[in-house]
Amino acid sequence: MARANFTLYIIVFSLMGCGQRYHDLGRDSNNEKPKIITYSWIMDRVFLPNCISCHGESEYSSKGGGIPLYEYDHFAVEADGIWREISRERMPKDNPKLSEEKKSWVKEWFDSGMPK
Repeated sequence: MARANFTLYIIVFSLMGCGQRYHDLGRDSNNEKPKIITYSWIMDRVFLPNCISCHGESEYSSKGGGIPLYEYDHFAVEADGIWREISRERMPKDNPKLSEEKKSWVKEWFDSGMPK
């Protein structure tokens, strides 16, 4: 019984930390654009489904993604380069190119100062 409780505790504790790294992962599947695009919103709708397979934390070193995109601070440092690669359709490399709508969301988010 104690072992089962410990195992359950570990599972629950592990799951509690999962959402913190990706800032509200999966919180809302609605793609309706809000008045202000935030990091959480753009991450959920653009970067997680299209970029994290190469630029995620565990995949970063194994797939050679040059810029890790799993934390906000990485965007702040590399925003110009990220937009340049997206707008020239060089990224995402191993996934279909972003739709014009998604590219416009990313551009708007960058242009508005990348609100958290």
